[in-house]
Amino acid sequence: MVGNNRKTHLKLFLVFVGVLIFGLLSYFFVLRSFFQNSSGAENQAVSQTMNKNNIAGDYVSSDGNSATITLENNQWKIEYQTSPDTKASATFKTEWRMEKNNQVSTTKMEKSDGYKDFTISIKIFSDKKEDKPVVTVTMSDGNPNHEMIFANTEKYFKTSKQESEDAILGGDLSAFAGTYSNDDLEKSIADSGFTLYGYVPEDYYQNKTSVFPNISKNKEANEWKFWSGASHANYKLNTAKLPQKINDYYEVYFVGANSIAIEEQEFILTLVPENVVGPDGITTKEKRLIYGLSNQISYRTYHDKWWERYQTVSENEKDLNIAAILSGDFSTLAGTWVNGEGAEIVINSDGTTNRGETLSINSTSNPKLPTLNIRSGNSGALLALFKKGFTNPYGDYSDSSKPRLVIGQNIGAVPEQSYFYRK
Repeated sequence: MVGNNRKTHLKLFLVFVGVLIFGLLSYFFVLRSFFQNSSGAENQAVSQTMNKNNIAGDYVSSDGNSATITLENNQWKIEYQTSPDTKASATFKTEWRMEKNNQVSTTKMEKSDGYKDFTISIKIFSDKKEDKPVVTVTMSDGNPNHEMIFANTEKYFKTSKQESEDAILGGDLSAFAGTYSNDDLEKSIADSGFTLYGYVPEDYYQNKTSVFPNISKNKEANEWKFWSGASHANYKLNTAKLPQKINDYYEVYFVGANSIAIEEQEFILTLVPENVVGPDGITTKEKRLIYGLSNQISYRTYHDKWWERYQTVSENEKDLNIAAILSGDFSTLAGTWVNGEGAEIVINSDGTTNRGETLSINSTSNPKLPTLNIRSGNSGALLALFKKGFTNPYGDYSDSSKPRLVIGQNIGAVPEQSYFYRK
């Protein structure tokens, strides 16, 4: 009897334990499901809020250039000034994420000229709210000289600007880092056919010259440098003599760092913030640097694609698009060409000529020199293509500032009169 009671009690105990465990497990799963759903709903709500961010409106840069963002066909469009005289536009989409409590989107943008190497970063600040959240727009292709920053309020730059300019007095020139130029220098370059100082046009178009003054920091040596540009004088900041503020602009003291600058000789550079009267009595919307005592030279911020305003490209100056031509698009090759001997050829955009010839792709084109086949019946020759700035690798006696053609069986160091130019 006692044994049976013990068995009964044991069974009841095991049933009780089983029910208790089942209840606890059920409770645990219900709680987990609740928190997962709650978290998912919260994330979904945040995501939906971010996707509805309206960044449309007017923006301004620190140097007074303007930009406008609008929503068109389910993508954003930004129209902006790269300088007071130059405008551009681009389209982009947003992909939002949270970054230190700020909403950030970084995506590729496509400029109106088809250039796609720029990224556009939008930041909506959560800790700088006034009447509306502060929004900044940064466009960059990785080159600091090309970076553009806009904000939906001027106050953003006033705060940042004051902090940066105050840092100058401590020897931090970040507020003026970058490349500089002026109208006189740019006109001289344009008047030379963009070949001044031995460069070719492509060097200027792609900003691959050492002609323009520049302020930069040598991170390895941890020192600020000033490069004078075409004169090739190099200076380093005199850390023993800190910059001074005079009437809202700055006198910064450098010493020569190469033989052209005369090593250790003092050089004074005046940094003038935008909208500040400089020592020359001039006020502009752009940052400037000035040097020289009796004959002061002033430079303003370098303008991307500054050379475009000097180019009034006529039909006979139109360059050759080599990649397109070698793909069968002869539109940039079309026109009348004449050489120094008076020979003339008219090339049509369909690859035919006025002499009954036909152009075709040369599958064995010389790797040193792009060529086409030009044939009439059973006879044929090569048509060599020279775009602006490209020189004959076998020896060049032509004007490389213009597009040129050469026709022949074997094309090497041909004489000057054999080159065809647009008529």
